[in-house]
Amino acid sequence: MSNPNAKSAVLIDSYTISTAVSSVVLTGMTSEYSLYQVFWANVRSDNPGSYHAYLSIRFQESGVSNTSSIYDTNGHEPYGGGSTVSERINSNLDKGILSQNSKDEQGGAVLIFNSQDNTEYTYYEAQNVGNGSGYSRGDKHLGAFKTNSIIDGVELYDRVGNNLGTGYFALYGYK
Repeated sequence: MSNPNAKSAVLIDSYTISTAVSSVVLTGMTSEYSLYQVFWANVRSDNPGSYHAYLSIRFQESGVSNTSSIYDTNGHEPYGGGSTVSERINSNLDKGILSQNSKDEQGGAVLIFNSQDNTEYTYYEAQNVGNGSGYSRGDKHLGAFKTNSIIDGVELYDRVGNNLGTGYFALYGYK
């Protein structure tokens, strides 16, 4: 993952799931910071048949999540327990993909670039790892939010429709 150039991290917002939720919204992104990073840990869906969470992100403009089909993503997904590597390129989605993770519990981070520059697209770089029964999987995703706007928050959710049952999320800013 890209190095935030040894800048000091400032916690902007955080959320711990205590009861299942459909999404987590982290706010407070302003021009005070040039780079943002979201961390997540111990994330699982609330589906008892499969606790897998397929985490996605939507950027917020003026407090509203943008659901337009203007997200592009490129993913690289190697995983253990076999020799499978998956490459994915998706264009014109209504969300950014943070994980294809199909394991029980996951943690990860996403760096967000250009979120306060309305003359540039916002870009992100995410990676995560998940664990299951004798199995682990890691993903790396790069993406673009293809509109010139100011981002003031992020919404994270399970794109297959499950609620998020557990997890901790934190938004940091770097000056």
